Amino acid sequence: MTNGLQGYFRGVGEMKITLLATLTQISVRVIATLLLTPAMGISSVGLACVLGWTAMIAWEFPMQMYIRRKGAL
Repeated sequence: MTNGLQGYFRGVGEMKITLLATLTQISVRVIATLLLTPAMGISSVGLACVLGWTAMIAWEFPMQMYIRRKGAL
């Protein structure tokens, strides 16, 4: 779903949203890995990836709704 939304934002010329969403995903993934690894070990990396992608969709979906309401597409 996030890949589709990334394509949508690129298509309507909203490159800042794709940049910020990607930076959010990477930041959440790295921070979650650093915090969870001592307690969970290597399996924390998988959970951190899920948390990162979830944060990304939580950023992109409301932005997509806003743009659609605004009348961009």
